[in-house]
Amino acid sequence: MRVLLVVLFLDLLSTGIVSAILPFQALSLGASPQQVALLFTMLPLMQLGAAPLWGLVSDRWGRRPVLLLGFAGAVGSLVLLASASAIWMLFVARAVAGGLTGNIPAGQGYIADTTAPRERARGMGFVGAALALGFIGGSALVAGFGGDMDSHETRRILVLAPVLPLAAAVLTVFGLREPLSLEERRRLRPKKARPRRERRLLPAMLLLGILLFMLGSVVAVLESTLALWTNAVLGWGPQQFGALLVAGGIIVAAVQAVATGPLVRRMGEVGLMRPALLALALGLLLIAGARGLPALTAAMVLISVGIGLSSPAMQSLLTRHSPPDLSGGAIGAGESFYNLARVVGPLWAGLLLASVGLAWPYIVGAGVVVAALVITEIGAKTLIPHDEER
Repeated sequence: MRVLLVVLFLDLLSTGIVSAILPFQALSLGASPQQVALLFTMLPLMQLGAAPLWGLVSDRWGRRPVLLLGFAGAVGSLVLLASASAIWMLFVARAVAGGLTGNIPAGQGYIADTTAPRERARGMGFVGAALALGFIGGSALVAGFGGDMDSHETRRILVLAPVLPLAAAVLTVFGLREPLSLEERRRLRPKKARPRRERRLLPAMLLLGILLFMLGSVVAVLESTLALWTNAVLGWGPQQFGALLVAGGIIVAAVQAVATGPLVRRMGEVGLMRPALLALALGLLLIAGARGLPALTAAMVLISVGIGLSSPAMQSLLTRHSPPDLSGGAIGAGESFYNLARVVGPLWAGLLLASVGLAWPYIVGAGVVVAALVITEIGAKTLIPHDEER
């Protein structure tokens, strides 16, 4: 597991760099706020079909090939971003990254292959922490060594970013073993029709898909508008926004690495989702009313805790409700619901920005999270895994 976590960490370093720079790079190329929001739909739009495909491919042929393909896509995308001289090139780069990236489903499938059901949320929490730490590191590079979008330092960071997924690919080839052989994977595949007990898992999977869709739309609103909010309200650029991403990422990583496992053992995945969603809703409302750094800081703490707790809980439930031979496919299907939301979220966020103002994407987002909390309460019995020792 340690090598996997390092590999995912390296990959997410480049993601942190892109997240801190991309909105300001688009603005520097003449994009409107609505175009910036639309740009954030490209990666999840391409991942809609790619995530379940790569999840199923990793179930059949192994996790390492899918990881390597994702790193190749990341290198190509980052090269395009570094050389972009027009807005359309940014859209193409994000499309390449989305279509070829199955790293996170493959990594979560790796955890499902190597952990017992009761320890799965803890394993997913470690993966989430590695991803968060990578995101922190990439954002910290921009915060510590970058500057304005047109500065030499920021450009240099963007040019060097492709080295990171390339290093992850090398480490995967030489240091990461496949958790299950092809023969072991074949033995996991059922030789007859699935029993009715497994077919009855469909309602839980569908309900989880709906919740992932709702959570994903809110995350997408934050991804696509928060840089614009800090630029308009606080006058920030990539360096200051990168520092904010670092702070939020540290909280997410700490929560997922330290708190997720013990809290799931005490409360269960469904029980943990309740306070997580409540914290997320309150954080969004705080941003809607914020006018300075103190309120924004408090909001980021609540949002980071909410995302840090809810995401591994939902991913754990996906694998616990799926047959063992289809855990990667289940995670990929969940990613599709999540990515569909990340396409839809920036669209309505951009419309709200243009029509009614900066605060409204967060007010509506808080309402979406509250609705997800209500659905969790109504469907709690369906969501709780019935086969605890599968």
